[in-house]
Amino acid sequence: MGGRILIGAPGSGSGKTLFTCGLLALLRKRGISCRSYKCGPDYIDPMFHKSVLGVQSGNLDSYFSTPEQIRARVAEETAGVEMTVIEGVMGYYDGLGGDKTQASAYHIAAITETPAILVVNGKGAGLSLAALVQGFAQFRKDSRIAAVVANRTSPMMAERLRGPLEELGVAFLGCLPELKDLQLESRHLGLVMPEEVERLEGGLYRLAEEMERHLDVERLLELAEGCGEIGGRRSPGMGGTAAAGETLAAGGMVAAGETIAVDGTAVAGETAAAGEMTAMGETAATGGTLAAGKKMSAASVHFTSQPCTSSIELHPSPSPTPVPIAVARDRAFCFYYEENLRLLEQYGARLVEFSPLKDEALPEGVCGLLLGGGYPELYGAELEGNRSMRENIRMSAMDGLPVLAECGGFLYLKEGLEGTDGRFHAMAGFLKGNSKNAGRLTRFGYLELRGLPEGPVRGHEFHYWDCTENGSLCLAVKPAGGRQWPCMEKKNNVLAGFPHLYYPSNPRIPETFVETCRKYRAEREARKEGQK
Repeated sequence: MGGRILIGAPGSGSGKTLFTCGLLALLRKRGISCRSYKCGPDYIDPMFHKSVLGVQSGNLDSYFSTPEQIRARVAEETAGVEMTVIEGVMGYYDGLGGDKTQASAYHIAAITETPAILVVNGKGAGLSLAALVQGFAQFRKDSRIAAVVANRTSPMMAERLRGPLEELGVAFLGCLPELKDLQLESRHLGLVMPEEVERLEGGLYRLAEEMERHLDVERLLELAEGCGEIGGRRSPGMGGTAAAGETLAAGGMVAAGETIAVDGTAVAGETAAAGEMTAMGETAATGGTLAAGKKMSAASVHFTSQPCTSSIELHPSPSPTPVPIAVARDRAFCFYYEENLRLLEQYGARLVEFSPLKDEALPEGVCGLLLGGGYPELYGAELEGNRSMRENIRMSAMDGLPVLAECGGFLYLKEGLEGTDGRFHAMAGFLKGNSKNAGRLTRFGYLELRGLPEGPVRGHEFHYWDCTENGSLCLAVKPAGGRQWPCMEKKNNVLAGFPHLYYPSNPRIPETFVETCRKYRAEREARKEGQK
């Protein structure tokens, strides 16, 4: 069994992302095979791990998935891997609503039986760090906190703190001095251009050298080897199909009677620091990082969750012939859950990537299209300038091409988009309406989407841009509190809206989409035959 470690922190801005990236670089430098995960629904860090460090990565989210699904998936995906690194989210115990531990880094550590390293910001502090660590280590009896690292701390101060910290029963792994010339801007972590990879990779490998110099890496690896054994049968919708007669609750993430909390809506009078993550666990990305003092918070309400009552029978792909589906993947469209793509492939999709920014048309012969979220507002002029692609996508959708579009992809299908340059830019024009900068974080947080024929599905919203027409096909329902809003549009074979959906919470969604793509292919081929 390989080792496994989780990197947590008292709060955002402590340095866990940089530490995680440095550790992954260190492992690769040592020739240790590794895999990474990010707690929560944030796309950006996994993208960075993969694009710069070449490390396969994904999300672990205990709102989207049951503990059993998470354990089965980690066991499957890390089989044969020597080391697994899990990056936490926000503060170690911060989960749904900011006042519950569900969906927190601690919750993932407990589910996966993974020891945790607490990365604390030591700048401007001394012995008080011991008090801080003691509070975190003792806040829960099973805290899983096995070690601590003092970030932005000099080696001299670190040695002075070694005794008081180790008296708490946690391993003190050492320190990382402040590296002012190595900073990762949160909004652009997922936007790594080819010409930037070498520079960033070089910086992270230099960080790895600093970690080798100042940290007890051998002790860290020993702690990782102490992780618990996880495994079990393959989980339906998460890398396997159900056995004959087996059913899975549609989006059935929480057992009846389990109490969790809703995450945030904007609340006047509370603030989040610049670049700080929300209780959702996602960095303020679309439209820019939060300005210092920008007002937003996470209100919390409790509820007894019984979100899904129907059952789903999962079936393998009925056709051995893969269905080619285009996936928009470039600087403007880059937000995809790997689990979603994997599940589409499981149902028979062959994914073909293309760039709405640079390519002139969709890949030849595709029978479906995924338009994910991302940063179209940053590239409004370029998207507008690629008229041939906009027209090709509009005409393909008019012809009946099945399309799933989320957030940024939804805005691309609209008539116009206000860019970060303040100008309106023409988009594909398949759907009515225009989108513009709302000047604030609008709807954000976890939700359950209700109203689709396939049944409810879980997801989240996080955006600063809003649209004049958001659709009314479905209701997005907060996990508590009664807050809900209409959303989603269906036109021809296009389903589009702001919510980012997590397909494994209702595998009927990708199954139906692939089947619709398959039917579209058959109809298109029949038309061609009829024209001969």
